Amino acid sequence: MTRTLPTLVAALAALLVLSPSKDAHARDWTATVKTVHYGIDGGDGLALYRSIGENGPTVGIRRAIARTDWELLWHRDYVRQGNACRLTGVRPFLTITYTLPRPRAPLDGALAARWQTFIDGIVVHEKVHGELIRQLTDDILAQTAELVVENDPGCEKTRAEVQRRALASHARYKDANRRFEASEMAEGGNIQRLILGLVQ
Repeated sequence: MTRTLPTLVAALAALLVLSPSKDAHARDWTATVKTVHYGIDGGDGLALYRSIGENGPTVGIRRAIARTDWELLWHRDYVRQGNACRLTGVRPFLTITYTLPRPRAPLDGALAARWQTFIDGIVVHEKVHGELIRQLTDDILAQTAELVVENDPGCEKTRAEVQRRALASHARYKDANRRFEASEMAEGGNIQRLILGLVQ
């Protein structure tokens, strides 16, 4: 990103909650996806971009162009089998929320076309974040479904092992997300090109 432009970093807020339940396990699952918009104003590309900097979602002390938030909840069924514990029910409940900018007033002509190219690119970027979150969920499912721990009649060891594996999956997700973000935000990268296409 050029130094003449404010730094806007797309980011995600994560909530991972592990909670056992008696629901039966389900391997086929779908995420609930929501999109919310914040309003921006401007009669040209630079003004629109500056309005993003003033109104975009906050990430720490900075404003972002867009943001992908997610909440992942689990239902799990821990069953004692003799002296062992088996995890027989695993069902994720994933909600992904995209926050995106939207001009308050209609745009005309070349500006409308530049804006559409810009926002289409931002949506693609955020949906990659969403796909990485889905992959995280699949990874946790693969790592924990039908887990059996011997000598654990109270299922305490099993719950601890589920959490350990879920945290390992989350670490892999964070690494993949970080690498994607670094590539997109690099000098001359996709996000910079989208911004320059809007403001020039």
